[in-house]
Amino acid sequence: MHMPAEQAFWCLVQICDKYLPGYYSAGLEAIQLDGEIFFALLRRASPLAHRHLRRQRIDPVLYMTEWFMCIFARTLPWASVLRVWDMFFCEGVKIIFRVALVLLRHTLGSVEKLRSCQGMYETMEQLRNLPQQCMQEDFLVHEVGPGLGTLHTCFGPSPPSSAFWYSFLYLGN
Repeated sequence: MHMPAEQAFWCLVQICDKYLPGYYSAGLEAIQLDGEIFFALLRRASPLAHRHLRRQRIDPVLYMTEWFMCIFARTLPWASVLRVWDMFFCEGVKIIFRVALVLLRHTLGSVEKLRSCQGMYETMEQLRNLPQQCMQEDFLVHEVGPGLGTLHTCFGPSPPSSAFWYSFLYLGN
């Protein structure tokens, strides 16, 4: 973000208060809730990746906390971060979920990719070293856009109560 320090500060305050409430609280309750919602979304978007993470006993909070709390600023190249943030400011927190789903689908979503992830360590290394394709801004924008749909589309006609509650309160959908 290219702006004076004071504007950057107030922008950060708005992100924390309006877009990501509870993410930075002492107990990280909102991040934990979003981790559960994300894992349920992953089950629908990429059953293979979901099953692998569950078998390896890798809790979503282990890999998605940095992604969500930093809005991918520590994960993606700067050009991609700016594109993700543009979408985030236009559409809200659901973009964070969409980007995370794209990253997991393309990192752990095929049998070939899972062959190199026999244990927890290998899987976490794979998630730390995302495929180069996922780092490209145009690829992310294309994949995040219309391909994944909304949270409601992902869950089908009757979403679980936690996802509905989350969508109603935070996304306004």
